[in-house]
Amino acid sequence: MKKGLSRIVSVLALGTLPLAGQATIIDHDSYLTDTATGLDWLDVTQSFNMSYNQVSLQLGAGGQFEGWRYATGDEFNQLLVNFTGVLNNGYGRTDTTGTTPSVDGLVAMLGSTLDAWEIRIHGSTWDAQHGYAEGAGLDFTRGITADTDTFGRHWMATIRDEERTSMHAARDFYMAHNNALSGNANSLPVGSFLVRNAVSVPEPASLAMLGIGLAGLGFSRRKK
Repeated sequence: MKKGLSRIVSVLALGTLPLAGQATIIDHDSYLTDTATGLDWLDVTQSFNMSYNQVSLQLGAGGQFEGWRYATGDEFNQLLVNFTGVLNNGYGRTDTTGTTPSVDGLVAMLGSTLDAWEIRIHGSTWDAQHGYAEGAGLDFTRGITADTDTFGRHWMATIRDEERTSMHAARDFYMAHNNALSGNANSLPVGSFLVRNAVSVPEPASLAMLGIGLAGLGFSRRKK
C-alpha cells in the first residue's frame, strides 16, 4: 500500500538542484529509480506473499517480473544510504530516527508490506485498526533479497517506520539481514526486493534545469 508521501521525493528532484539523499530518488508509482546507482526498484508489494522460488519462476521472458532480478544486501544498503544519508551498520540494524529524511518516504514509495497484510486479513491498515492517524503508527517494508545465509536460506531486508510513542519512543531503521527464509517459504507480511537497470531518465541536475526552463517559459507567456 502506498501513502500520500509517495511523490514527495520526485517533486523535490524536479526543479531543484541536487540535494544529498532524496534528490537522487524518483518515484514512478509502481517502481522508483535511484539515479545515483542507475537502478529501478519495483514496489515490494507487487511480489507480496510470494516465495523466493515463486518469484524466481516469474523473472524470465513472459513472466510477471520479466526484466527484474533480486537485489543484493549491498544494493539495498546503498539505496537506503542514498535516500537517508545515514551510513549503514554493515548488514545489521541502522537507526535513522530523527534524521531528515528518515525512511518514511521510502516505505511509502516501495509500499508497506505490513499494510498489505493487514488489508488482506482485516480489511484496513495497521494504523486504522489501532486508532492511529495514517502514518502516525507503524509501517514497514520487508522483502526477500539475493543474499543467503550459511544454510542457503535467503535473507529478508526490512525498512521500518514507527511513529507510535504510546509504549516507547518512535524509531525508524533499516536492516539488510533481518531474518531468513527457505526458497519455498512464503511469509506474511513479506515481498521481494527486485531491481533492474534503470530506464533512461534525466539526472537530477538536468531535471533542475528543466524545471527552471519550464518556469521561465511560464513567466514569458504571462508577459505576452
